[in-house]
Amino acid sequence: MSPSLDLPSRILPRVLIVSRRTVRKNKFVDFVGEYHLDLVVGYGAVPVIVPRVAGVHAMLDSFEPIHGVLLCEGEDIDPSLYDAGGDGIDGDALSPEQLEAVRRLHPSDAAVDHEKDSIELLLARRCLERSEKRLKQMGATVRNASGYMNRLKVSEEREAAARAHMAKMSVAQLASIAAFYRAMGNVCSEVLDAKLQPPSPTLHE
Repeated sequence: MSPSLDLPSRILPRVLIVSRRTVRKNKFVDFVGEYHLDLVVGYGAVPVIVPRVAGVHAMLDSFEPIHGVLLCEGEDIDPSLYDAGGDGIDGDALSPEQLEAVRRLHPSDAAVDHEKDSIELLLARRCLERSEKRLKQMGATVRNASGYMNRLKVSEEREAAARAHMAKMSVAQLASIAAFYRAMGNVCSEVLDAKLQPPSPTLHE
């Protein structure tokens, strides 16, 4: 006789989570962190994992009913999707030059997962159209995206102004500035090395 599972008498809400990709033993593996699965189950919902593989975009209807979507894990949002709606409102789309600037300013954070982002974007649109629940771990990141783009624009304007000013300077002036910053770089390196050294033991007689 099988043990009683004490199943609930009602259908529990289904929360969709798009998996993320990693490489294990030279193979791609899709997964969702146990922390988020425990979180969903702990609140009495059923986690439904959506694989981030090509072709799943056309199958989202088969994941119905959708009672909620948890946006979590993965890389930073692909900047090419900032204007994925194609409406061009408020200049959301980044130019190729701006995309390159993002990669140059943040080389360690340039990795993106376009497949995961595009699936989550479709699910997010469904939620918005239905006023469905959205569980956003990275809500602050999405909310602050416009602020980041404004800072990027200011940086570009400052760089353009600096280039225009330096174009009017003589070779001797530019060489002097370059030498100054090299010297300051050496000073910063020396001070930083000194601060990172462990303190010398104090000898007491």
